[in-house]
Amino acid sequence: MQRKVLVLPVALAVAAAVGVVSSCTSSAGHNPASALTAAQHARADRLVLILAGLLPNAEDNAFDLEKAADSERRVASCMTGAGFSYTAKNPHSLVDTDDNTDFASASYARTHGFGISAWPAFTPDRTNAQYASSLSTADQKKFGDTLSSCSEHAEEQSRREFGVEFANSRFDRIDGSVRSSAAYRQAADEWRTCAGRAGYVSQDRTSLIAALHSRYDTLITRITGTAELTPAQTEQRAQSDPLYRGFQQEEIRAAVATFPCSQKLDATYRDAFRTAMKNIP
Repeated sequence: MQRKVLVLPVALAVAAAVGVVSSCTSSAGHNPASALTAAQHARADRLVLILAGLLPNAEDNAFDLEKAADSERRVASCMTGAGFSYTAKNPHSLVDTDDNTDFASASYARTHGFGISAWPAFTPDRTNAQYASSLSTADQKKFGDTLSSCSEHAEEQSRREFGVEFANSRFDRIDGSVRSSAAYRQAADEWRTCAGRAGYVSQDRTSLIAALHSRYDTLITRITGTAELTPAQTEQRAQSDPLYRGFQQEEIRAAVATFPCSQKLDATYRDAFRTAMKNIP
């Protein structure tokens, strides 16, 4: 399972409490537009808008759920083709749509800050557990190995079907153009001044989040120690730790205090992105 953090302008790639950034925001490889079908191109265009923060957070969630469902259908087909019983998992068991970072929401800032210390929320899904446990030890290993192979292949196919590589490549080109523009650089300077007045001296929101995340990582390392804990066990320990709870409140204060600054910068970014995307294929 992966916790998804939306890659918004300025606040790029905040790693989550447990897990990693969603695969839909990876930028490996390049898939030229000519290689895409009309449906794939439409999905890729939609993802570009999501990455730029031009669509509501609900659209980001919907995209990830659709992609997760597509991938799971492919896993199920692969597994049954290999002779195993397998039911596609509920996509909500793979995608966090409750607490994933939403930099456009003041309510989110007041509740979760930047999303650094927010714990992912997944719908439990043990659809295939009973079947797997009914297999012999040898077949359980074969089941696991086959599932790993099918999952990897399904993810590759799903990324291609949703135009992920092309979307990321195009987003990077447009994003680079936007960030080098005079309007954006001026807005970034204004963000630093605004954040400084609020008590947060930082180059940008990304740097502010990175500094907080470094402290978060240190806290989690101290809390878990050398124990091999499940995410639920780690969360339980963390929530009972006074220093961790203090960090959560500090993160919220930073997010709330700089929220107006970030909204102004993000608005400038979105306007510049809309203009740039008309000229960048």
